[in-house]
Amino acid sequence: MEGPRVSAGRNTCIAASPEPTGAAPFDLTINGTTYDNIAVGGIITNYTPPSLKIWPAVPSPLPPTIEDNSITLGVRFQSSVTGFVKGVRFFGPDGVPATPGNFTGQLWTSGGVLLASGTFTNVAADSWNELIFAEPILIAAGTTYIASYHTASVKYVGTPGGLDAPVVTNPLTALAGGGVNNYGETVTFPTNGTDNNYWVDVIFSPNSYTFNLTGIKDALECSSTGTPNLQTLTVTSVDCSTLPVSLINFSAAPGNNSVALRWATSSEINNLGFEIQRSINGTGGWTTLGFVNGAGNSNSTLHYSYLDENLTARRYYYRLKQIDIDKRFEYSPIVSAVIEGNNDFVLEQNYPNPFRNETVIKFTLPQRAKVNLSLFDMNGRLVRVLLNESKESGTHAITFHPGTLPGGLYYYTLKTGELTAVKKLTIQ
Repeated sequence: MEGPRVSAGRNTCIAASPEPTGAAPFDLTINGTTYDNIAVGGIITNYTPPSLKIWPAVPSPLPPTIEDNSITLGVRFQSSVTGFVKGVRFFGPDGVPATPGNFTGQLWTSGGVLLASGTFTNVAADSWNELIFAEPILIAAGTTYIASYHTASVKYVGTPGGLDAPVVTNPLTALAGGGVNNYGETVTFPTNGTDNNYWVDVIFSPNSYTFNLTGIKDALECSSTGTPNLQTLTVTSVDCSTLPVSLINFSAAPGNNSVALRWATSSEINNLGFEIQRSINGTGGWTTLGFVNGAGNSNSTLHYSYLDENLTARRYYYRLKQIDIDKRFEYSPIVSAVIEGNNDFVLEQNYPNPFRNETVIKFTLPQRAKVNLSLFDMNGRLVRVLLNESKESGTHAITFHPGTLPGGLYYYTLKTGELTAVKKLTIQ
């Protein structure tokens, strides 16, 4: 960054220099906006990152309204740059029913892993309706994801052939033939492909931003300006800088004298890897079985596995010791599996409870099954779908971050086939 050089003890501006010198703090003019009293190495906290969409304007002409059964509708999309999906949106049909909870939004991987979800409120007809997730989801460049919404109101909009070619609004692209849908009374991963455009969109912020520094003034009122700019700056999103190594889930599935351990992370920073530990009682006597290398740094969902073999009949407990490159570490939740025995269908109480920032929900399945784990408020309204996919037999631990959900009492339900279990949790 170029800045004015100021001689010591004088209120005199000298020529601009390649190195930033002068009396701090500085007033910076960036992209036409002035930020006052910025110290060297300081952080500009009042900058709002851009929110980008595939369709930035209201469709013209308005897409037709279709009456049908309850359905999940979506779009397959990619970004050419790494960034954060802050939420999803959809274009409302004519005559939107006023019943709250009729519309929910989701973000999925292309393989059907649910990354985020929520409920739309105050849905309006013939306009874009936005849902901001409790936490932004970091997505990788050049990777396909699916944004979707489920409607229980039997009305939606759709333009036949609207995606027979890709729709590009840099850095976002709705893929050709990227319309997807799936019928069902509840949210289901939309797998049926079509070239119809259901007018589903994402709210996206790039992982980095480009600024044009056009003016700088130091504490001694020495200033310098440039046309068109003094320097082009690239700044990393503050969202990225706070992401830890975040464990999404951890499970133990019994096999033929073996236990298959599987886990996934949503992001990793300085992650050396995972030490796999086993116990026969879950409270002590932990032994190290092996080590799985981490990615170091990652901005996308990564999946890991480890097979513990040659086991005798009994229950085994497992945990992960995640180790940073600087040798700091933390432990995962504990999961278990039974060799040559029966697992019961169990939904455990979340821990800790009450909680503020994070809690773990564990459940056990007697056999492989399609699982739906959802959070509801005390009025019975769906707040968030935490899990909606097939899981192996054994114990599974799901990490839940409440984000911006208000404090209070909620309940979560686990459904698989004809079995249902319900527990309460409290967000402080």
